[in-house]
Amino acid sequence: MHLPRSLHTPCVLAILIAPMVAVACSSESVTAPTVSQRAIIAARLDSARVGASAERAAQLLTILQEIALGAPIGTVRLSVNGKTTTYPMVASYDVQAVAGRPFDSLYLVDAWSGAAADTIWVIAYYRAALVGFVTNDTALGAPPTTVTGGVTPSAAFGSCVALRTQVPQDVTVPFGFGCQRQNVATEMSGRITVPGGTLDVTVPSQTIAGVRLLANAP
Repeated sequence: MHLPRSLHTPCVLAILIAPMVAVACSSESVTAPTVSQRAIIAARLDSARVGASAERAAQLLTILQEIALGAPIGTVRLSVNGKTTTYPMVASYDVQAVAGRPFDSLYLVDAWSGAAADTIWVIAYYRAALVGFVTNDTALGAPPTTVTGGVTPSAAFGSCVALRTQVPQDVTVPFGFGCQRQNVATEMSGRITVPGGTLDVTVPSQTIAGVRLLANAP
């Protein structure tokens, strides 16, 4: 997929197939933050980019760009080896179109744990379901042969509340995207092999609130 911005870099999908080591995650719940609260969360996530690995810094930038473009901060439930935790997250359904006709899309959920987003879970759908995570030490994804699931987007509705001027100045905010609210029903599962065992990661059936970002070429 080729999007005319830096929001989704090639490493996003590469992260999901890299064989590395897993770490445990803690939980944090953020419910419907206001604009000012979103700006505070964005500043905290931006500070976490300092000293971060290239992979984690790239995912943090993706989150910040989505917030700037109008993505709300919601929650998603993930289950790891049978333990279900609720994480704060941002979600976007990125659509590329020519003359109003969509021809490619990527669905992406970035969920994080810890005040400094020490672990970022990446849930995606690009022609197939993808599940993985990023930390400062590792980037790990479930092999495609172990991943099942899909997404069902609702019709886009309403307008987005962008934070272009409220995010930190070092966050490059891409232009050329229309933004509307969108809910996506999803359910996924995948198995990640780690030294000494496996992680069975499940996204239980749920509807995730996010945005639809449309890049429309004439």
